[in-house]
Amino acid sequence: MRTEQLDIVGGTSFDRYKKQSIEATYNMIISDGALVPYAGYKPALEILPGAEDARELYRSIAFRHLIAVIDDSVFIIGQGLGKQRIGFLKTSTGPVYITENNNNQIAIVDGVTVYIYDYKNSTFKAFDESQTDPQVVPFKPIYIDFQDTYFIVADGNSNQWFLSNFTDDGDIRFINPLRSGAIETKPDISVAAVAFERQLFVFGKTTTEIWHDVGAQIFPYQRDNSISIDYGCLNAQTIAMGFGRLVWLAGNESASPTIMVSNGGAPQQISTDGINFQLGTLSKPEDATAFIFEQDGHVIYQITFNSDNVTYLYDFNTQKFFNATNSCGDKHIAKRVVYFNNTHYFVSNIDGNLYEMSADLETYDESIRGKDRIYEIPRQRITRNFRLPNAETYAINEVNITMEQGNSSEVRRVDLSMSKNGGASFGNIFGKEVRALPNRISKMRFQKLGASNDTVFQFRFWGKFRFVIIGATLSYFV
Repeated sequence: MRTEQLDIVGGTSFDRYKKQSIEATYNMIISDGALVPYAGYKPALEILPGAEDARELYRSIAFRHLIAVIDDSVFIIGQGLGKQRIGFLKTSTGPVYITENNNNQIAIVDGVTVYIYDYKNSTFKAFDESQTDPQVVPFKPIYIDFQDTYFIVADGNSNQWFLSNFTDDGDIRFINPLRSGAIETKPDISVAAVAFERQLFVFGKTTTEIWHDVGAQIFPYQRDNSISIDYGCLNAQTIAMGFGRLVWLAGNESASPTIMVSNGGAPQQISTDGINFQLGTLSKPEDATAFIFEQDGHVIYQITFNSDNVTYLYDFNTQKFFNATNSCGDKHIAKRVVYFNNTHYFVSNIDGNLYEMSADLETYDESIRGKDRIYEIPRQRITRNFRLPNAETYAINEVNITMEQGNSSEVRRVDLSMSKNGGASFGNIFGKEVRALPNRISKMRFQKLGASNDTVFQFRFWGKFRFVIIGATLSYFV
């Protein structure tokens, strides 16, 4: 009898063909060599009852509040999670972007206009379009950021981006042709201008330029001609910044989508051949949202493709991809995550609520107004194909899993099913209950599993409590 390690701990490979591998991990990540739960969630605040989708969530450092946009309503949320509606937008759907300056002002754009909330004076007003220079209208503010005393707005109707113009009374004006930059590398349309690591990344649809503030009086920015980025951004909603990284879903006129990251300067692809192939098969990859956050020391980029109903994770610590889902196996519900009050909160793509997100939460809790909607997290691991070098047939004697057991009285179960045709289909399910308190024996055995020459093992972990999978071995006869 031979015994080998079985790769029960791993990520998602996205191989092109099933015969290569259908290796995948759902709603779990790797930590210290073990498979551990990805974050669960629970409701923290009902912001706008009856809403079907949140548009944006932003944490103001200076104001010490969250700003949430749901439908056409703008809310502020305090440290005690009390909410207050402060204004309305001209739109009720579509992307929204938020930033702030050092003058008590929070700026919001919705693709139609710019809104300024002055939290010191408690005023909320839309940008006065009469201030626009007639030579450059119509102006379509599609992204906003702040750097070096300026609000910076990308114009979705041109290749331009504009700096705000401050007046003595604290008013903010845009669309001064003398205070504008333009994408010059090739013909393009502005997508976003993002302040990152003392640089300004100006994204078009097919190219990206890096600019620097060189201190000139009228227009202080100058393009860095030493760096050429022949990828633009498919959707500014996929731009995520944090932990020294700028990540986005990239594309150009002659290539399939890819995920790129910059630590300042020229970016690198983080997507593999497999994920690039997977992204190329999506029906509408530009319909995507993403965020970056940290779970227990792991920096994770989560991207959801809404029309294609899938969510992928990339863990920068392990440099592996994973899948994330909701309770039904569809796309994950988190749309934008912020860290506030020492807690991760997100707004969702299913309602107008604020949710708390944490690895310590071991279910998906969508309860609201007394309705009990607590769901098990569908955790799953599919291994790579196990084959012998000469494709010889073998008889599977035992699969032995080393895992945490005996730490809960909750009923939990592990199901094993196998594919013996290269991952094309799976057979019968073998189920075993996880040992309850106080039986802490860490081994779970599945025995006499038949013969094969190409086996894929699919493990499903059921229960409203955590699973920690240390490893597994496969024993077989030839």
